[in-house]
Amino acid sequence: MADTATAVAGNQSLVRQMLKSTSYYSVAIVVQRVVSILMLPLYTRYLTRADYGVLELLELVLTLASLLVSVQLSTALFYYYHHTQNENERRRNVITAFFGTVIFGMAAAIAGVVFASGISRLVFGSATYEGLVRIVLVGLGLSLPAEFGFSSLRLQNRAQAFMMITIGRVLLNVTLNVVFLTALGFGVSTMPWSSLITTCCLTIFFARVTLAENSPSLFHPPTLWKMVLYGLPLGISTAGEVILHFGDRLFLSKAVTLTDLGLYGLAYKLGMMVSFATIPFFNYWNSQMIGIVLRPRGEQTYARGATYLLLGQTFLVLLITVFIDPVLAILVEPSFRQAALFVPWVGLAYLVRGMGTYWSNTFLLINRPALVAQVTWVGSGSCLLAYATLIPRFGLWGAIAATLLGFALMASFALWKGQRLRPFQYEYGRWAKILVCGALAVLPSVLLHPSRITTQIALGIASSGLFLVLLWALRFPTDGETQTLADILRKLLSKSMALLGGHTTAAEPTLASVQPLGEERAGTDD
Repeated sequence: MADTATAVAGNQSLVRQMLKSTSYYSVAIVVQRVVSILMLPLYTRYLTRADYGVLELLELVLTLASLLVSVQLSTALFYYYHHTQNENERRRNVITAFFGTVIFGMAAAIAGVVFASGISRLVFGSATYEGLVRIVLVGLGLSLPAEFGFSSLRLQNRAQAFMMITIGRVLLNVTLNVVFLTALGFGVSTMPWSSLITTCCLTIFFARVTLAENSPSLFHPPTLWKMVLYGLPLGISTAGEVILHFGDRLFLSKAVTLTDLGLYGLAYKLGMMVSFATIPFFNYWNSQMIGIVLRPRGEQTYARGATYLLLGQTFLVLLITVFIDPVLAILVEPSFRQAALFVPWVGLAYLVRGMGTYWSNTFLLINRPALVAQVTWVGSGSCLLAYATLIPRFGLWGAIAATLLGFALMASFALWKGQRLRPFQYEYGRWAKILVCGALAVLPSVLLHPSRITTQIALGIASSGLFLVLLWALRFPTDGETQTLADILRKLLSKSMALLGGHTTAAEPTLASVQPLGEERAGTDD
């Protein structure tokens, strides 16, 4: 009984810490996505669909170029930092990783200046966009130390500082975009210039902070070499990720017009909100999951985590599907609204991708990170084959189908391989309930498809509520989850009453009395 109580208390502490950290990371992500959506009316007014196509290809150049300098020094720093308790060695690791990002960043910037003309001819068919390519690649060089700064904040679990600096970056970038677009008429070059200036400011800031806290004399080349060797296999895996996320643009650039490519790019960004929504969860989970599994009942917690991830992603895909038409009708020009056809399918693809990422984490638990790269390249290879086969024939729809197929193969392989090497008691029955309820809840909006915005919004709200009702009708929540939700609602109600009444209620439950989601109460495990 004492062991059970200790386990429950430990899990409650874990949940509170996870919620606190992920809430800060969530705010940072939400601010970025909300601001980008709110700025769509301005961007689509001053930029054409062809401009969006140019920006898509510039983003592709940036992503591909980043592969050449992707040695995952921040990930290597996480490993070596936590494998020593000596403070001097930790400082040496930090300053060494920082200077490593500076070295690789300078190499990227110099290469960008030298080869910009050739890259522009290769990607755009002419040297017209040579200047923009140069700006993007110099920005890539500066971004490596800046991103190291954000990783350093995560390493120190300074999630609140991470959030505040991220919001500052977003506000500066948006301000520059508005000025360059509306006052100076920069057009398509607005985004590259704004990003470059913002990144430069961040790099200077993080460099000053890092050098103030860690002596440059601690830089240790042998340690840098060890970090490079550690991160290089993960960099190879990142190359596969780039093919998964951006390989379709290479084929689409030859098969469709820049106008259609710009439409696809907008749809892809909106559909990827599913992926962005999981970033705060994975920011915390990936760094803590090994310790979680080692806790009492940790394997159950790990398996339950997959259920909650699927539930959250399914609900988000549902919301995107039922509200995308009114959202685009309000936010963008009519010529961009056709993107609503593609957005839900991109969201579904990234739901599958998120589950594949979770299942691939099994390989990290058993110290087999090379298998993560193997899974990634299985998906990349299948995606490339599907791109080459489907895009020339079906255009944008071929790209959507190829992406969904590649992600599904990768996720299936990760689940199959992981369960063979380290089986978990996943809740397959509850997964089925989530998917069935999601499919049934979306049917009214899809089948009726009203034309009036108010009717679309009302039907979307009804579909969202139907999803929750169906889950309840199929008895999806466990007894422990039902009790936990009741405790949370009681606590919120008690606090609200206390605020309204100006005093606290004696019956108000404490944090310790609230059972974390997924944890059954003692005595009900069997």
